Amino acid sequence: MEQQSTVGVLRAAREKITDPNKWTREYSARNADGVGVDPLDPEAVRWCALGAMRVVNPNGCIVGSPYEALTRALNPGSADGIADFNDHRTHEEVLALFDKAIAAEEKEGRV
Repeated sequence: MEQQSTVGVLRAAREKITDPNKWTREYSARNADGVGVDPLDPEAVRWCALGAMRVVNPNGCIVGSPYEALTRALNPGSADGIADFNDHRTHEEVLALFDKAIAAEEKEGRV
């Protein structure tokens, strides 16, 4: 599998959870019954921000550029990590975090 660009991973992960019915909190992923599952489980139908990144880039999403880009997009001085942000913010705020990270990466030429 070819390595995706940072912006490519961020865009694909954002797209995976654009529909609020495909986004979740408190688990990386859930199946149709709402049970927490591994993000790569074929029965997963809903993902958190990190789970979505893992699905679109299974060979390196938890560490590396996409994760770091999303972390940089968090408000400076925030005690929230990506998982906390996902679990305690609205769906719209999570999508906006992806948008902020994508814009910052593009501005810096880190595509």
